[in-house]
Amino acid sequence: MSVIMSETLNRVVKINGNPFLKKGLVTIQFKGIIVKGFEYVSNLPLQMAFYFNSLFAPFWFIGTLIPLIYEFYRMTSIYQVINCALLSICSILEILRLILGMIGNLTEKVPELAGSWLLTLLLQLPSILFFLLNENMIISSFERSIHLVEFFFVSFEAILGFFVIKLMVQSQAIKFHTKMHLGEIAS
Repeated sequence: MSVIMSETLNRVVKINGNPFLKKGLVTIQFKGIIVKGFEYVSNLPLQMAFYFNSLFAPFWFIGTLIPLIYEFYRMTSIYQVINCALLSICSILEILRLILGMIGNLTEKVPELAGSWLLTLLLQLPSILFFLLNENMIISSFERSIHLVEFFFVSFEAILGFFVIKLMVQSQAIKFHTKMHLGEIAS
């Protein structure tokens, strides 16, 4: 274990001096061996947010479903329909959104991560805000607290997701231009 740790500590990472290739392309010198490649642009805080949100999502679903069942006959008919439809749609989209986000971030695939970000921004965030801020619904303090935690997860993922997508697009553009410059891609 200490040998692996000392080898890791001895590694020197230098950014290439070429201004065209400044972001992404790195030169790693390790025991006299020089390896050129690209750095990873997967984002650990975003991945952690997706992971912890995936652990919290079943509790959020159950914590929203039980009060909905309890308060169902106290609501007006329009809120009965809206809440049932919104909870079922949000539950399915939450699973899809978290899977797309995790896969997109880990494999550095922009379409998956952008799809997750769009689902977050356009569907999940307004739904959570509806559950959280609608004054015409009967909302207990338990429901408000569980929606507040979900709101913080979704907001954090939406904000951080934007910057990660931007970084990934820049990194992939640099990889493409580098491969084109080296002649690996026919123009």
